[in-house]
Amino acid sequence: MRSLCRRYIVTALVGIVGAAASAVPAGAAPSPLVVDQARADELVSLAGADQATFGGVSVDEAGNVLTIRYAPGRLAAARSKVGPSAAGQGGRGWRVDLVPVSHSLAELDAVRQRVGRWRPGGGSLSEWYVDVTHNRVAVGVTELSPRLVAAARAEFGDRVALHQAARANRASRNADWKPWAAGIRITSGGTACTAGFFVEVPGTPATRRMVTSGHCFANAAVVSNNGVSIGTVTSRTLTDNGKDVEYVLGTFTPWTYKGPSTSDYGDTIRGTKASVVGQTFCTNGAFGGEVCSGTVDATNLCVLMTDGITTCSLDRLVSGGGVMTRLGDSGGNVFTYDAAGLKIGGMIVAMSPGGTTTYFHPAAAVTPMGWRVSVG
Repeated sequence: MRSLCRRYIVTALVGIVGAAASAVPAGAAPSPLVVDQARADELVSLAGADQATFGGVSVDEAGNVLTIRYAPGRLAAARSKVGPSAAGQGGRGWRVDLVPVSHSLAELDAVRQRVGRWRPGGGSLSEWYVDVTHNRVAVGVTELSPRLVAAARAEFGDRVALHQAARANRASRNADWKPWAAGIRITSGGTACTAGFFVEVPGTPATRRMVTSGHCFANAAVVSNNGVSIGTVTSRTLTDNGKDVEYVLGTFTPWTYKGPSTSDYGDTIRGTKASVVGQTFCTNGAFGGEVCSGTVDATNLCVLMTDGITTCSLDRLVSGGGVMTRLGDSGGNVFTYDAAGLKIGGMIVAMSPGGTTTYFHPAAAVTPMGWRVSVG
């Protein structure tokens, strides 16, 4: 995950208020209909638009079944609305089952909105939504108790079911989770750097390694994000007249945060971009954030660093005065966009004292022979 905003995590332990909603007797169910797979979304949209008639839709992909629930007394209306899109079609299709339920979507959505204003004592709301498979409103609370269950029953009857669920944490550069993304803050032994991007043997995601700067952590160091281990340094290079790079073994996804240092959004990595004089890149460190003011003005440099080690195979980005890179951005990626999407240009290694010049290894220089940058 991923969309532009990262995913949410919720852990739930279920406690039910009342029994599951019982089906409304409505005589024999109509004969199953069939909808062409290409038109299945039409029925989903139709059911969502007429909430007084319908009670929700669910799908069984393994069985190729689309279940459409209808409210009490609405069988004829439901069949007439569904019929034009699903009327005994042949060929590849999904079976459409019309199933009676006790509550319409309109009724349950009204309850859902009431829940959003409900303030039960002794427990905080964490989530609430229409549970179409059970025909009720599911309500998550941070602490579940018999008193809360009784309060929910008194307020909403059998239309609500409580369960325990922690409030979701929005993922960010500073608090990511497995599979880990690029652009996050990484630490070990009191040192903080940035996850750059990932490399792998083509066709073998299990070989995937995170790329970051070799001066960040010792070989075999355990690397963490927000106190949670993300992996171990498996190989490291920091030699005079050589490169400054290391690789971390873990579970990673080819997606990178971008934006400010507190960012909770990013983009999928789609490939690499060659670094040549005149090419523009954004620097993307976990501390300095995304800064899109750099232009390559020199390539294949050897630079004597303040630690006395000369690092080679570096390209140089200059900004014309603006700060691009800050302490802790080492290992972060530089990227740009083309028609295919976000492309990695390389990995940040060093900066000028004011942060207006950035030195980076091009992606090709830190991708092992026979490997490639991981893409999504």
